[in-house]
Amino acid sequence: MSGTILLSRIFFSMIFLITGFNNFSDATIRYAANQGVPYAGLFVPLAGLLAIFGGLSILFGYRTKIGAWALVVFL
Repeated sequence: MSGTILLSRIFFSMIFLITGFNNFSDATIRYAANQGVPYAGLFVPLAGLLAIFGGLSILFGYRTKIGAWALVVFL
């Protein structure tokens, strides 16, 4: 059972880690700016940091409540 939980944590975290790192690309920031996101150069990377922090928190099981709230804010 614990192997299944570990594998689930890894896959769940990877969703947010991959998305978080993609938020630092110029293409993603430009797309958000074209869609009307104000201060896209600031808010898109900030959202990426929230996703990475939350994903790592869930992955390692450290401060998971704070990490889960970071993911809620990200979403």
